[in-house]
Amino acid sequence: MTLDVRTIIWGTIFILLFGLFSYSIFSKNIAEPKETVIDGSWACSADYAICPDGSEVYRTPPYCQFAPCLK
Repeated sequence: MTLDVRTIIWGTIFILLFGLFSYSIFSKNIAEPKETVIDGSWACSADYAICPDGSEVYRTPPYCQFAPCLK
């Protein structure tokens, strides 16, 4: 075999092995979705929003979004 043929064969083997390795890594991440768990204490900014009825709602942990307005 010439050097060019050996290079092509080894390159093909390397690409196939790399593809199999990548597939095995990424398929585990896709098959096992992880649940986001937020631990610890949280502090939100002290701002508030005014609801249409005039009441105030404050931000609530853990994502610091405004609480829904009461109807």
